[in-house]
Amino acid sequence: MSDQNQLAVLFADVTGSTSLYHRLGNTVAKRLVDDHLQRLVEITQDFDGVLIKTIGDEVMCTFTDVSNAARAAGEMQMAVKKMGEQADDADTRLRIQIGFHFGRVIVDDNDVFGDTVNVAARMAGMAKPEQILLTRSVVNALPDILRPTVRFYDQATVRGKLEHLEIYELIWEVSEMTMLSDQKVAMPRPEMHSALDLRCGERELRLDKSVRNLSLGRSEFNGLQVANSLASRQHALIEFRRGRFVLIDQSVNGTYLQTAEGDRLMLKREEYVLPDSGRFSLGEELDVRPETEVIFNCQHAAL
Repeated sequence: MSDQNQLAVLFADVTGSTSLYHRLGNTVAKRLVDDHLQRLVEITQDFDGVLIKTIGDEVMCTFTDVSNAARAAGEMQMAVKKMGEQADDADTRLRIQIGFHFGRVIVDDNDVFGDTVNVAARMAGMAKPEQILLTRSVVNALPDILRPTVRFYDQATVRGKLEHLEIYELIWEVSEMTMLSDQKVAMPRPEMHSALDLRCGERELRLDKSVRNLSLGRSEFNGLQVANSLASRQHALIEFRRGRFVLIDQSVNGTYLQTAEGDRLMLKREEYVLPDSGRFSLGEELDVRPETEVIFNCQHAAL
């Protein structure tokens, strides 16, 4: 049957290949992508990792030693950057995004399965090109010498999980690692919020440590009633958890949100840790009826 082991599961995804195929044609583009994938496989083996499989433009591998996984991830980024610098044509430069997680996996027939794999894939999907994202379980397993190379990045929820994931970024470029070393960063910690200000039309509310929860929806029995026919009677909740405000969609039509940076997403029976500021709409897309949108601003806790 299958065995259960604790492993670091790492995904490295080559980005930019779609446009490469369009510009250069299938044969040339595939050769370039394959060259990058082969380099990632070689680095995996150099750090005692095990290649599980390649999936399209992505490499999936495992490591028994978390520090080896971290070092391999950094080496992968540096190798791909060097390949880009050595390319004859700047348009052929490719980049990679990496994510990994540490935990129990099911090993069966040269493959791995389980929640750890799903979370690792989520980290890779959230990473930007030239970025390495990892979870708190990885940070906890790192030796002290490597901890100054990670910094807190974000919090996120994963479907089917109640607790939040703390997400960290591994700093792999020498200049940024030197900066962190000079600042003597021993262990990053999430930036906390002390209050949340909400405005919907002429109604204004504040949540803080004394008023920690708020229900939102069409019904008059909500803490914030939103006059939107597409909103559910009890559409969403906002809860204060461990220094952050969490928006929880409980609706049929979903909640549409935009951050101050312009990023947009739609929640449907999902949770989302609110950033510093933004806006959201219950049941319909943003900008349809601005008077029913909820504007939010988080206040930072004093250090």
